Amino acid sequence: MKSTLIKSVVALLSILFLLSFSSKVNEIDDSESYFPLTIKEKKVRWFNTQYIERQIGEKKFNNKTYKVFEQEWKNGQKDLLYLREENRVVYQYQKEEDNHEYVRYNNRFKKNATLGPSIKPKLHKITSFNGTLETPYGKFTDLMVIEAKFDNGKFKFYYQKGMGYIGATTKKEGLISYLRE
Repeated sequence: MKSTLIKSVVALLSILFLLSFSSKVNEIDDSESYFPLTIKEKKVRWFNTQYIERQIGEKKFNNKTYKVFEQEWKNGQKDLLYLREENRVVYQYQKEEDNHEYVRYNNRFKKNATLGPSIKPKLHKITSFNGTLETPYGKFTDLMVIEAKFDNGKFKFYYQKGMGYIGATTKKEGLISYLRE
């Protein structure tokens, strides 16, 4: 059970991190983007811990340049994500899983669009573009809501234009994650 939860958390954090950033080439105006990559650092509360996301450089895979993002956890653990944006589409390179890239978000996606890797999550679906989320830092409206189904349950992730990731909920626990400060 604990191993499944840890794997789910890592997958969810990858999604959160990805959706928090984009690159500067062929990008959507950051004020209109759910993934503004001009934000170089974010502090995120996740269940009973926290992490800081930072853009730390670039790396090439298959002649494509990806931004490297690091998630540094409170306990010192670090995870890396490889993201790029081209023609207003966000891609993630999945080095550890199966060495390929996949579309993480396309600004042309509409409600009920499914997205994400073929491996994890089982289903990742945009359910709304006018969601609301209340966190310790305020009430946020007009949010894009993405539902992710995993073996251990459903999670909802909330994103705001110009800010990116705002938070996450589950039906059982309610608010489980939120952008700090």
